[in-house]
Amino acid sequence: MTILTALTPLFQSAAAVRDTLLVRPLPPVRSAFDQVVYVASGLTSILALLLVALLVVAAFAIRKSVQRAHAELDHRIAEFGRRVDEFNHLLGRMHTQADRVVDLASGAMSTVEWGTDKIKKFKARRRRRRKERADELPSDAAPPPTLPESGDASS
Repeated sequence: MTILTALTPLFQSAAAVRDTLLVRPLPPVRSAFDQVVYVASGLTSILALLLVALLVVAAFAIRKSVQRAHAELDHRIAEFGRRVDEFNHLLGRMHTQADRVVDLASGAMSTVEWGTDKIKKFKARRRRRRKERADELPSDAAPPPTLPESGDASS
């Protein structure tokens, strides 16, 4: 292979550059319908870009309002927790007071039961003594006056 055969493609391309005409392409002739479609396509592209930009702005606004709502919800949940704690404390105090009332009532009930038993025993002893005295009295003597007895423990 000689030097000339190696350079032949280079010579051919140099000649081709000299023979090449530079032409500017002309836009195609558009009909009225083509022009309307061309303008509508451009407007659609611009409107789609604006829509995407507005959606991004709306997404950031929604995110910010959701963050505010979340912070407010956290604040209200914390406040609710404090109120529940206060209510539990108050309920505990009421439960303690109710236990005291139950203890007092059970003490009063046991005292009333004790008093009732004492009164019943006293009445039974009195009846027994009166009966013994009535048995000891002569038959022509009048029995002593008696108080009216009732089944009620409060009299």
